Amino acid sequence: MQRVERSVFGELNGKPIHLFRLSNANGMVAELLEFGGRIKALCIPDGQGGLDNMSVGYDTFEPYHARFNPWLGALLGRTASRVTGARFQIDGKTYNLSASGPAGSNMHGGFVGFDSRVWTGEADSDATGATLKLTYLSPDGEEGYPGNASVTVTYRLDDDNRFHMNWEAATDAPTIIDMSSHVYLNLNGFKNRDVMNEYLKVNASYYLEKDATGTPTGNFIPVEGSMFDLRTPKLLEELSQGAVYNPIMALDGEGGTLREVAEVSIPEQGRSYTLHTTARALQVYNAYNMASFYTSRGLESPFAPAPGLAIEPQNYPNAINIPSMPSPILRPGETYSERQFFAFKW
Repeated sequence: MQRVERSVFGELNGKPIHLFRLSNANGMVAELLEFGGRIKALCIPDGQGGLDNMSVGYDTFEPYHARFNPWLGALLGRTASRVTGARFQIDGKTYNLSASGPAGSNMHGGFVGFDSRVWTGEADSDATGATLKLTYLSPDGEEGYPGNASVTVTYRLDDDNRFHMNWEAATDAPTIIDMSSHVYLNLNGFKNRDVMNEYLKVNASYYLEKDATGTPTGNFIPVEGSMFDLRTPKLLEELSQGAVYNPIMALDGEGGTLREVAEVSIPEQGRSYTLHTTARALQVYNAYNMASFYTSRGLESPFAPAPGLAIEPQNYPNAINIPSMPSPILRPGETYSERQFFAFKW
């Protein structure tokens, strides 16, 4: 079988943007772009000889770069989520970032974060899977971040129906790094219906308190008795209650240890996936307000509410500005390394 295919998906500033198609022995397919390291498609067999694409995205390249889109399938960096006030200090020196997010925060790395950069892809395969390695050199001062950061993200689709994402980074000056992926998944196939029939379970005994801007304060709140108690499976329709549902969960277990932290399932369809990660936290987002991302900018939304569920492993957002939290600082000679994978059943 042909596990790896490469084609030109589009062009940006005269440079071809490649799409890599990875396949496994069981009919799963992952389609990945050099633009933003985006997951364009993540497909499972539909039982009728076709494929259901679970990853919310576009069929053509133009919408990914020509108009705003809410980080569909994108790599997030240098830091996922928010940095309060778009500033931080390292060794007494203040660094000012681009204020791209709510209340003047730095959001998902800035106005032009890793999600909108052109990565260099190199794919390979072996007897048990297919791998795509993406590399990018983020220059000193990009979006205000210090240091030249050399970044590698490795995707792998294996024959155990696991889709892996591994991140590594090194720097020549102290900086902060906390990457994630903003893939929106829908076990129904995102073109078939919304995710309100999915059940979500998260291994987290605490969630992070957020201030009025949605940024963590540093306080950990027990989930017991709250709408964020996901230790047993909960139906997304009941959790959402016709609105946005986006807690930041403090994951059980030790950060840096690869462990199962979440499960999403549709029992009546026999479809599910589990998430395994080394991260400390999990941002949950039901994308109920997806359409407002477009309408607020005078654009017609191609998506109805809640087309996919985003569960984004990361370390504690805004940790650089909260001394009680583990530091996200990466120094020369150190290697940033985080791992995760989704394991699918159908």
